[in-house]
Amino acid sequence: MIKKWKFDDYLNLIDYDFSKYKYIVFVWNSWSGKSSYIKELVKKNSSLGKNIVIIDEIFDLIDFLKLFKLFSSREQFIVASHISIKYFYLFRFLWNIKYIKTDNHHNKICNYLQCKKLRYTKNTVKNYIKIFSATYTDIDIIIEKYNWNNFDEAFNNFIKFNKVKLTWNKKNK
Repeated sequence: MIKKWKFDDYLNLIDYDFSKYKYIVFVWNSWSGKSSYIKELVKKNSSLGKNIVIIDEIFDLIDFLKLFKLFSSREQFIVASHISIKYFYLFRFLWNIKYIKTDNHHNKICNYLQCKKLRYTKNTVKNYIKIFSATYTDIDIIIEKYNWNNFDEAFNNFIKFNKVKLTWNKKNK
């Protein structure tokens, strides 16, 4: 049985003071937690402005260029982006921007494994992140296939018996 996962503030942003930022940009791949973090921030963070514009998923430069139309607005923006942070560097000359990568945190995976009551070692978590990035989805797949209480053994068997080829999305450096 898969236990329902509650939100984990592994980046410690729920109480972070965002009041000085015009743009808050969450960057990384799909399933990295960008949208979940945005949802929780809007619900729980009191430092966000009253007029927040949420742009959930910028996938390419065409989507990015649409933001330029919004330059003169007074609203605060929270953006979930699949494109590189470097494209947002143009904005930093005009406004304060907070850049947040959501998918490269060791604690994110350790907290998830602890919630699932799985034994693990830090080395296995490091290897998992190297191959899959810090996503919950792949953990659930591994545990479903090798339903053990020990993530190290499940992960090692998954790698041994399943062909996994690492290909990196060069857009998200």
